[in-house]
Amino acid sequence: MNAHTPEEVHLRWLDAINAGHLDDVLTLYEPDSSIVDTEGNLLQGLDAIRNVTAGLLQLEPTFELHVARALQCGDIALLLSPWRMTGFAGGDPIEMQGTTTDLVRRQNDGTWRFVIDNPTGMSILGAGA
Repeated sequence: MNAHTPEEVHLRWLDAINAGHLDDVLTLYEPDSSIVDTEGNLLQGLDAIRNVTAGLLQLEPTFELHVARALQCGDIALLLSPWRMTGFAGGDPIEMQGTTTDLVRRQNDGTWRFVIDNPTGMSILGAGA
């Protein structure tokens, strides 16, 4: 599951998550990439990303995501994408939304992958920010 533009990283992630394909999601990350968890902690490596993503998939999520901006400078790009998710927690329906702010990098083969996945964007700063 390759992304050939920065924007495609989010679109491929959306397809893989909505299909429930964990391994396809992981192909979009560099081996030493990081993800921000729900507590606001920056976790590094594919094992951490696998654990966070597996937890997300337990919610049986359906995502809507729109790539609002891709700010590219050479081989690095910042993606800003509002999203909305519906799913189930303990059998009860849930709904969440946010704006992801992610850093992606062009690889040697021309594809793009996540370096930092920050799914909730500025909300990691808390209400007092």
